[in-house]
Amino acid sequence: MANTRVTNPVTDFDKTNTTQGLKLPSGTNSNQPTGVQGMLRNDTDETGGDSSNTALTHYNGTEWRYFAATATSLKMYLDASNIASYPGTGSTWFDLTTNGYDGTVSNSTWNPTGYFPFNGSSSIVRSTALGAAFSGQTTLSIAGWFQTSASTARMTIASFSNTLVGSTDLWIGLFASGNTIAFRNAVEGASGFLDMRNSGGSNLRDGNWHQVVFTADSGGNHVYVDGLELTGMNYTFGSSSTNIQMPSINQFSIGANQDSSASGGQWFLNGNISKVNVYDTALTSSQVNTLFLEGKGF
Repeated sequence: MANTRVTNPVTDFDKTNTTQGLKLPSGTNSNQPTGVQGMLRNDTDETGGDSSNTALTHYNGTEWRYFAATATSLKMYLDASNIASYPGTGSTWFDLTTNGYDGTVSNSTWNPTGYFPFNGSSSIVRSTALGAAFSGQTTLSIAGWFQTSASTARMTIASFSNTLVGSTDLWIGLFASGNTIAFRNAVEGASGFLDMRNSGGSNLRDGNWHQVVFTADSGGNHVYVDGLELTGMNYTFGSSSTNIQMPSINQFSIGANQDSSASGGQWFLNGNISKVNVYDTALTSSQVNTLFLEGKGF
């Protein structure tokens, strides 16, 4: 059924009562059903990963795809081109993982092509649940597909922040004076400030869709654009070996940053966002490239 989402969980499920629960079509790759965007199926050809004999696949409108191989560390997955993530109405952008870290959409009207437009002044998507869950996190990956042709202004792709203080955040976006990816990590009153304002590489304000991935762990931080790692980045503060700090985080935001100095948000994106993934591990370069190829068909 189009634009339908099950919101009431099944209780008392047991394997002897086959009338309960959600049944997905299963089978090998040779007998995949005709796909409708958003459809899920169990692929019995897949025998790896998580010691399972099956793998969940989804139809993206063109072909069947496995969910990312890093699914065990995937904590939030928002996909505006998937009706299971956004059914076309309402202010909730549903998390496709089982964690329930849904986003609340403000001042943006979904485009049926499969993205949310951000107006550069008030559009924002917030998840306080994911923000609270990642408070204190020092290992993570943030991936997002975005599009912009705005030539100036500092703009946010995604950020973790503390909305009660002025400068505690992990921000990824485009700096006002740069055309390539930038990021910063600051903690109010603490040392260890991390600021990289222009990573070099190609212009990301060119009106095309781009994927950006930021990873961090005990070994430092990495940035990938369209599946490839950037090197030779110019840091204003810190370096590629600087570890991130995220104490007292209480919000995750898409399309804008929010702290106490801007109660409604700041550094708003003038552009579009289609997908956002957040992991509690640092993806490898191979995993980033796989994720890029999976979403490239948008």
